[in-house]
Amino acid sequence: MKYAFFMTKTNTLIYHTCFTFYWPEDIISIKCGYKHTLLLTSTGYVYSFGDNNSGQLGLNDKNIRNINIPTLIKDLPLIKRIDCGFYHSMCIDTND
Repeated sequence: MKYAFFMTKTNTLIYHTCFTFYWPEDIISIKCGYKHTLLLTSTGYVYSFGDNNSGQLGLNDKNIRNINIPTLIKDLPLIKRIDCGFYHSMCIDTND
């Protein structure tokens, strides 16, 4: 079983049980914005998760407000570099 540990404002240690989910094994880059994360794999695929209120996950569905599992961004060419800003994400494809 996996646990996540947190310190509260009163310095009390608490823990929560974590659940294992799919995580790409060949990650070469991880970038974080304010409340979202991008993962780049060695094969050029990009996964995103977190807050999507500004469309920063790149999933082309504004009805999705939040995703807690790394989700493949399907409409991208092969990518060689990723980055995140506060409420945005960027990718550079292999063709520049």
